[in-house]
Amino acid sequence: MNYDIIIVGGGASGLFAAIAALKQNKRVLVIEKMKQCGLKLRITGKGRANITNVSELDEFLTHCGSDYRFLYPIFNTFFTQDTIDIFLELGLETKIERGGRVFPKSDKSIDVFFAIIRFLERNEKCTIIKNCEVKSVICENGCSTGINTNVGQFFAHSIILAAGGMSYPLTGSNGDGLRICKALGLQCTECFPVLVGLFTENIITTEAYRLRKKESGDTFLIKNMLVTVTNKNGKKLTQTIGEVQFTNYGIAGAAILKISRQIAQRIAAKEDLRVILDLKQDVNFAIMRITGTEGWDRAVITQGGVSLLEVKPKTLETKKIKRLYLCGELLDLDADTGGYNLQIAFSTGWVAGTNAALAANVHNAEI
Repeated sequence: MNYDIIIVGGGASGLFAAIAALKQNKRVLVIEKMKQCGLKLRITGKGRANITNVSELDEFLTHCGSDYRFLYPIFNTFFTQDTIDIFLELGLETKIERGGRVFPKSDKSIDVFFAIIRFLERNEKCTIIKNCEVKSVICENGCSTGINTNVGQFFAHSIILAAGGMSYPLTGSNGDGLRICKALGLQCTECFPVLVGLFTENIITTEAYRLRKKESGDTFLIKNMLVTVTNKNGKKLTQTIGEVQFTNYGIAGAAILKISRQIAQRIAAKEDLRVILDLKQDVNFAIMRITGTEGWDRAVITQGGVSLLEVKPKTLETKKIKRLYLCGELLDLDADTGGYNLQIAFSTGWVAGTNAALAANVHNAEI
């Protein structure tokens, strides 16, 4: 059976691409290599699913890295209120918490997944095939026409790649999508694990810290801590305030996850970096050196991916291959914690799905 649109990847961006295409009355095939869709979505936000953030656009974009301008046309098409409205339409009520973060009222990420998957499974124009691994994209005369998988070939007017990055590989994001894109001649930037805890050595602490660690066990959390990263000469590289969790290997927590985005490339280059932690009155101490990160198994997202120069920002169609669309963590887009990354996934998925459907309309009219 031929389809209007094939979506490779059943994560947040791929599932939203499917919703957008179905709303255009298109026949959609979702291919997922794992035994179930949405595995990463089910554990996001520590199991609560921080689905978006209601900050104003300009404030939102300050959390989205150096290429935030790329997101303007995408967010002008589909942004935070659209996400909230779609979920309400799907039967999921949401609530806003501190910092503009939006969660399901139930505080359960599984309810986010169920709201999406129920809509897709009940739509007769949607087919989902699981345990299906995509090997390559079929192209003819500069256009994508189908996919090769471990169970055979499938064909459609448009192909959407939403196969994720490299973070949390046990959920399916192990770099397959990037390998497919590289085989198509698409330029990819180097990838780094970010929003991840840091390994450190030589923790020097005050007596207050040592006593508190002894009382609380292997880990404990301190809120509102000033975190500064410097080079070996003491030059400040980045700074933030937030929660810091102390572990038996180093430091984690919201502030550290945010910092990890800023210094990921420096860590990979094995620069000599120091972290200074300051709570002013209660605890004052410095960590002598950053030795690495927890890696891909614990990283929330991927920094790097398919270069944004390879896609059209208004449609997310690739410039080199017609009718091939990219979305989600596969693209070189990343943001801070707080709902920003899931919104990027939902928005890019929606834009890719909508434009793939519009392209199918033109194709069907020509036929």
